[in-house]
Amino acid sequence: MKSTISGVLKQACRDAANWPAKTSRHYRERQHRIAELRRREVHGDDKNKIDRSFIRELGKANDCMAIIRAVMRLGSSLGMISTAEGVETEEQLEILRAEGCMQVQGFLFSKAVPASEIPPLLGRLQPRIEAA
Repeated sequence: MKSTISGVLKQACRDAANWPAKTSRHYRERQHRIAELRRREVHGDDKNKIDRSFIRELGKANDCMAIIRAVMRLGSSLGMISTAEGVETEEQLEILRAEGCMQVQGFLFSKAVPASEIPPLLGRLQPRIEAA
């Protein structure tokens, strides 16, 4: 099972909140996922995805920004490219740009499209890409 850095951190936060109820099996599973990060079994191709649940709360919850920063820094220190998933507003995009996030995806740009529709989509987005 491959894990994202943000997924590992998100689960670790959940586990900490429920610590007394967790068993040693859960602890071992979490340790295994963290160890995966060291082996670079994170989404393959040295890419790190920032979960949309953190992006959704940007500008609303300070803890989300702290987690996004930590995920991006950890990914960067491991030589990984971080991609923010679920970007839906200009505000989210501007916050991520200000934090140095270079790859984003989400409905702000397009819904999922078949491969045959990508060239026209890129043509429409090109002015926006050049302005960034």
